[in-house]
Amino acid sequence: DTAHLTTTQTFSGAKTFSADVTLSTQLKLAGGSASRLYFNDRLGLEGATNGSAVFVREGFTTTYIKSTNMGIGVESPDGTLHVHAGSAGSVASPSDSDELTIENSANAGMALLAPNANTTRISFGGPNSNVAGQIIYYGSAHANADQMWFYTDDAVTMKLDASQNATFAGDVTIQKSTSSHLYVDAGASGNNASVHLRDENNTRMWEFRADGGASDKLMILDTGGTEVLTLQQNNSATFGGDVLPA
Repeated sequence: DTAHLTTTQTFSGAKTFSADVTLSTQLKLAGGSASRLYFNDRLGLEGATNGSAVFVREGFTTTYIKSTNMGIGVESPDGTLHVHAGSAGSVASPSDSDELTIENSANAGMALLAPNANTTRISFGGPNSNVAGQIIYYGSAHANADQMWFYTDDAVTMKLDASQNATFAGDVTIQKSTSSHLYVDAGASGNNASVHLRDENNTRMWEFRADGGASDKLMILDTGGTEVLTLQQNNSATFGGDVLPA
């Protein structure tokens, strides 16, 4: 039979109901430091002096919480899941990216951790492909050790390695509303700054080099490293071979 509780009832110790229970007001659990309510001895609600918890006991592999929005550390979450360690100020998550909000009053971050031989990644996708876009970091013991790869449309677009080298799979376009510039910084006085043109076998065909030595000259070198043309700061030019008419 179904039990109807319309007045205040107090139970001491554990109480088991074998039928439905209808409450006309509210259910209070007053168990001292911690009160627990179990359903089928698997799903439990726990109210403790230091907070409340929803938990699943051993035997289930999936936890489902039926709620539109959930807040951790916040009563009014910005979106589906809001992890709140502190207030960032008068700001809310944008409506088109509020499924996960991580907020703090100081630095905020997210960590992806895996063994050295494995990868950590973020995937972007849709019905056509669930990995159309990816950001993958390879651990230090992986074959692609300490590299970060970026994917678009299921293909590698850019690779960054531990030596701060960047490899692009396509063209690089510099575009802005005013004049555009490409800077190649030698990093320190006396170093060379170069642009290499290579073939499909990664063999150098031409090199444009700014000599970082005392001469500060600009050189064009061929495949063998021979200076074909050298431009000096005094506006003079030196050719490594004959100058042929057009």
